[in-house]
Amino acid sequence: MDLKTAKAKKTILFVDDEPDQVLLIQTRLEANGYAVLTAADGETGLQLAIERQPDLVIVDLLIPRLDGLEICRRLKRDPTTARIPVALFTASATRDLDELCKTVGFSAYLRKPYDAAELLAIIQKLLTAP
Repeated sequence: MDLKTAKAKKTILFVDDEPDQVLLIQTRLEANGYAVLTAADGETGLQLAIERQPDLVIVDLLIPRLDGLEICRRLKRDPTTARIPVALFTASATRDLDELCKTVGFSAYLRKPYDAAELLAIIQKLLTAP
């Protein structure tokens, strides 16, 4: 890979505590040209987001040590990470998910089980949004 390609590659942080899910998503994203960071708990995910400044964070709602809502809240309150789009990845079936996401500061959400084309479309939209 040349330097220009390496600089152009977008980095996505995926935070989920299900190892199989992490491997599937990581493999799919890397196959589509993204650099992927992963974390299995909220505290590690938050720390990685602050230290590595990814282009996008995708976080599960229910994860150990810090849930997805709190990760999003903290990222949006911190001026160094507030610009990073955060997408919620959840199996939750709550009807108020749209409102919850807007209130907390998520840029988008995707329900589990996910559709690969929809996942990639949401990522592309979030990474190209002004």
